[in-house]
Amino acid sequence: MEHFALIITYFAYVFVVAAYYYKVQKYFKMPQNLRWELYPVIHEKNHKYGGSYFEEVDWQNKPRHKNVFRSILTLVKRYLIMGSYFEKKRGYWFGLYPWHMGFLLIVLFDGLVVLDAIFVEVGGWTVTRDAGGGAGFLYDLTLVIGLVSFTIGCIGSVLMFFHRVFDENLKEYATPQNYFNYVFFLAMFGTGWAAFIEAGGIEGFIAFWVGVINGSTFAGVQDSLPFVVEEIGMLEWAHIIIFAAFLIYLPLTRSTHYITKILYFFWILSGDTPNLGKGENDAKLGEYLNYKPSWSATHHQTGATWGERATSLPEKKDDKK
Repeated sequence: MEHFALIITYFAYVFVVAAYYYKVQKYFKMPQNLRWELYPVIHEKNHKYGGSYFEEVDWQNKPRHKNVFRSILTLVKRYLIMGSYFEKKRGYWFGLYPWHMGFLLIVLFDGLVVLDAIFVEVGGWTVTRDAGGGAGFLYDLTLVIGLVSFTIGCIGSVLMFFHRVFDENLKEYATPQNYFNYVFFLAMFGTGWAAFIEAGGIEGFIAFWVGVINGSTFAGVQDSLPFVVEEIGMLEWAHIIIFAAFLIYLPLTRSTHYITKILYFFWILSGDTPNLGKGENDAKLGEYLNYKPSWSATHHQTGATWGERATSLPEKKDDKK
């Protein structure tokens, strides 16, 4: 069990970083997006009434106003509040919100456990419930974040499962993967809570990560710990392994939107730098203008490139025979 948990943890962290790096690089290599004519554009000074820098005379010769802070604040609000769901489908929001927040907090919990282990290994801190000062504060913070994550994650997983089962609109589009996700994530959050009840704390998780940092099993670091951990319980091992499986599974799901939302917000929705014919993207834009769309429509010149379509009117068809 110890060796398997150690191996799958190493693999999970390498895999999740490599998978997300590959996906992000793939997105960056996609053709450049055109400015979205969807208003308001949050970073612009006239965003409140849906204004645009195109409204100004000789806009191409004027410095552009771009409020990055407002963009970041808006993104954070959308991530942490998910207000559009609350306004449009409030009952669904009460399941979706704790489910998503459970994900964010369990990742934060895992990061704090790693930080705890680093302070134990490098600084010799006694990061336990009974410790005082900074070590005690760090332990309590990690514990609270973990318990909140386990709690709301369990609630969210159960509510989302029932929404899919009993809401006819959602049930129509449910896939077997949806139901698997709810059960799998409930197991991840649930084993976290069960492990805490079994052990009465999170010292076992910290001890495990000291071993991960050392490249050793729990048995190899047990005697060198500045606090006493008799054993890592079965439920703690179960949570460690399920969380590692979660990291491996995550890039294979639609949950990549945790990354793509950020790219969308800053490089697509807000990526509206005008092309004035003297930028570094000129060569790419020239390539894109030579693409030939494969779809057809009454206003579309079949076989024409984007450049040809943009500089000429569609051919008129003579319907008289």
